Amino acid sequence: MTPPSEVTTSTTSTTSTTSNISNNVDIAVVEEINLSDGVAATAVFSNVVLRRKVLSMLPIFSLKRRDKIVIHGCAQWSGEIMMLTRCERRFPENINRNSAACWSRTCVRDLASGFVARFGIRMGKDHSDSEPGADGMAFVIHNAKRGNQTHVYDDKGSGMGYSGIENSIAIEFDTFKLNDSEPDANHISVQTNGRAPNSSNHRYSIGHASPTCVMNDYQLHRVIVTYNPFKERQLVVNFDGRDLIQCTVNLQQLLRLNNNNSDAYVGFTAATGYYFQVHSVEYCDIYRLNEY
Repeated sequence: MTPPSEVTTSTTSTTSTTSNISNNVDIAVVEEINLSDGVAATAVFSNVVLRRKVLSMLPIFSLKRRDKIVIHGCAQWSGEIMMLTRCERRFPENINRNSAACWSRTCVRDLASGFVARFGIRMGKDHSDSEPGADGMAFVIHNAKRGNQTHVYDDKGSGMGYSGIENSIAIEFDTFKLNDSEPDANHISVQTNGRAPNSSNHRYSIGHASPTCVMNDYQLHRVIVTYNPFKERQLVVNFDGRDLIQCTVNLQQLLRLNNNNSDAYVGFTAATGYYFQVHSVEYCDIYRLNEY
């Protein structure tokens, strides 16, 4: 596969923004009042340009807000870390032990208008043995009928917890080669079947790449996912500082979303089967992407 060309990302300086904000305004207070929709910011900042800059600095979703997160299966909190699966073999009598999901409690607003998602993931084993680690995890955007109660009971692990979720797009971090259709046992892929149930089968990939590092080395890996509807509907996946995937996606046409086809649930899934490993999310913040 020919590597995608580098994406030049323009940044807007925010140095001058804070100097124009009234001394009576506390950004932390504004964020605490309403993290999701910027209503408080709209009330406080009458200047449209200033308001947009402030909103771009406030996350529309954060994993830090536990009261805004719904978890399923074997997912559990370990301090501030979301542990999707632990380093343990599946027990047949308890299928929930090998599949996990965590979702935003409500739809995240304005995703189709552009966003930047920054998150840190860790996969692998905290000890060495002769068995491979499996299977992988995914960052998922969806508007499935069950909403935040969506959970796929993945008894084999190969679906990584998202295969079968309708009306979704997933960015999978796959560490186990299931068959010859997959590129290798260490790849990232953007998977979607539009409004029909999604699948981890590689024929549903709209873009993939293999990092030079081993993803399940039990180290923290930093990911940035950017969706820019203003620039040829580009979805860019940056892994550890390198743009690995760039593909064309129109979320409003691909999926059926809420609120004028703009809002959706976001979260993470993971699964293991006979082989196992840790899948964890150590942080995740999603911000609006504004066109200036």
